[in-house]
Amino acid sequence: MGRLQCHFGMATIQEREQSLYEALETLPYSDSSISVYLNDYARLKPWMANRKYYNCEFLLAKDCAGDLGDAGKFYRFSDSEADFFLTVDDDILYPSDYADSMTRWSQRLGPRAIVCAHGRVFPDRTTPIRTFFDQSMGVEVLHFSQTQQSLRRVHVGGSGAMCFHTKPPNPQIPYRDIFLKERNVADVWIAASCIRKKIPIFSVPRPHGWLRPTKSSHGLRSIYDNSIKSQLPLHIFNRELPSFEISL
Repeated sequence: MGRLQCHFGMATIQEREQSLYEALETLPYSDSSISVYLNDYARLKPWMANRKYYNCEFLLAKDCAGDLGDAGKFYRFSDSEADFFLTVDDDILYPSDYADSMTRWSQRLGPRAIVCAHGRVFPDRTTPIRTFFDQSMGVEVLHFSQTQQSLRRVHVGGSGAMCFHTKPPNPQIPYRDIFLKERNVADVWIAASCIRKKIPIFSVPRPHGWLRPTKSSHGLRSIYDNSIKSQLPLHIFNRELPSFEISL
């Protein structure tokens, strides 16, 4: 059996250009394909034409489906010919064994499972849940940069580090939701869909610092910060899963 092919999906905005560059420098160009969805770019930046990015596709949102927020990282999921689709963020540095480790776990857990390296577990057993973010109320966060000793089932996986089988019976991404409804909550749409379809999401073991923030990401506005202020993830989760069993 030949080497398994991987496709990386990423989305970004202009103010994060330097962070994007740092994150891309950690991804493998020689044996993988990469799609970067440029949400608010009018044109490509000169550095994007560098020959070393020959396997990297920079997609101008204005020429595709418009501003999709973080869901833009899934734009090429349906037509990818790779064996695995891995999502990555523009503010994370990825280790050299990221693809090998994530796909190895994905193979072990089976094609319907979703593998991630950042997760969230709620204390509630049914919806409506009381809080999406507040750890003082029992929400457990398995942060991408911190040590995780064992495999854990989670309610929500972070879309900045996810791995999917691309061939059936792979989990079907809810495109209609993440592309057409509220922006920058792709992980919530995926979580709600998985709970409804009884598709497991697993956060994988990893050492401290296996994934790290980019240097340029410090001080930049983040989807996470905006979500805490708006409480949109909590609203969507409870709206999409009314009186639903969510015990793991």
